[in-house]
Amino acid sequence: MKRIGLLLILAVMMAAAVPIGQRELKTQYKEVLQNWENVAMAFDAPYKNDWITVGVRYKYNMLKDYIGIEMLEQLSGQKVFLASGAHTNGLNLDNTNAFGHYNPQFVSTVHESLISFLMNDDAKESTQIFYNNNLQMTARSYYLAHQFVNSDEIIIWQGGEWTKADIIATYQGILNGSINEYGSGADFLGEIYRSFADTMEADGYNWYEADTAPGFWIRRSIDGTDDDFIGLLNAVLEEVDASW
Repeated sequence: MKRIGLLLILAVMMAAAVPIGQRELKTQYKEVLQNWENVAMAFDAPYKNDWITVGVRYKYNMLKDYIGIEMLEQLSGQKVFLASGAHTNGLNLDNTNAFGHYNPQFVSTVHESLISFLMNDDAKESTQIFYNNNLQMTARSYYLAHQFVNSDEIIIWQGGEWTKADIIATYQGILNGSINEYGSGADFLGEIYRSFADTMEADGYNWYEADTAPGFWIRRSIDGTDDDFIGLLNAVLEEVDASW
């Protein structure tokens, strides 16, 4: 099961950066954010249960009919994912043998649009409120997870010492079938970063999001968009979460 990660934040920010002429889409965007509780109450997903409602994936599924991948591609003029990876023919969240490789040009386009929006946009107030109420702890979790994954800290797990390079090599071995002892790739990342999630939960963060966030950064290190995404996340935090 793959995680959407920062795509939700990208969707919200990208839609806010729609050219002024597309007022109908901007109006829809603002209405969705301002009436989020009603959107959430009306949403009925077949996999809806107590644990999935706290994660990014659940929020994205509520938003996708309004601000989904197809819209992001239409607005940016770029494919979200490269042809390689799990999402070649649309978003595939159940592929355990591959993950989506983000298109660096898409991330770059989003970054440029985001900067323009954050500097001057009539939807900024709605976005700030939505961020405070729904995305703040998620964005912070991903930022802290990036710091942790890219630190020099050694993870002690199953009697061994694991560096980031070890984790990447094992994860890739699981995906290509040469390593079979740790379950799926998602299982492996979830278990090896469990102690990080435990620490984050003690600090008031959501355990599920904190457990999946490090895996996002491992995959971004592999597909080469790590620097692009952390730059984008930093831009968001500097504008809408500067006091943190």
